[in-house]
Amino acid sequence: MDLQDECLATVRLAVARESEASRATRLAIGQARIAGCSWDAIGRELGVTKQAARERYLVLEHLAKAWDAIALQLAQVARARQWDKSDAEAVEALIADGVLTRDDGAQIARVLAALGAALAGRRVTDGEGDRVTDGVEGITARIFVASQPPVRT
Repeated sequence: MDLQDECLATVRLAVARESEASRATRLAIGQARIAGCSWDAIGRELGVTKQAARERYLVLEHLAKAWDAIALQLAQVARARQWDKSDAEAVEALIADGVLTRDDGAQIARVLAALGAALAGRRVTDGEGDRVTDGVEGITARIFVASQPPVRT
């Protein structure tokens, strides 16, 4: 390998490390927000203002909270119904039971895909994040109802 090849290999390695660090940063920020850390505290850690941190990572927070709400309700349904199912299997079962619609299932998949994309470093716009998370409250409410024991009269 000549000097140019070695230098280019070093560049590739640096880019890969930068990408890994960026992904780890986004994941840590999402977790910090879910844990209740302020944008001011996160901004200080990033070396930017709270406004700059919020503007850059707010969509990640919304996606993370939307998925967290869905996952929590799916876990409650699994416990209530004594299921040993993955989240995807639980969604399919709830569709089969008529609790969720196919559109609900597609919406859940879009939330998860957008969160994965944002964590992987793809820029998800605020508008895209809003479209993806729109309706999540209704979905989580329907899943919540499915986790409740039947009312006996």
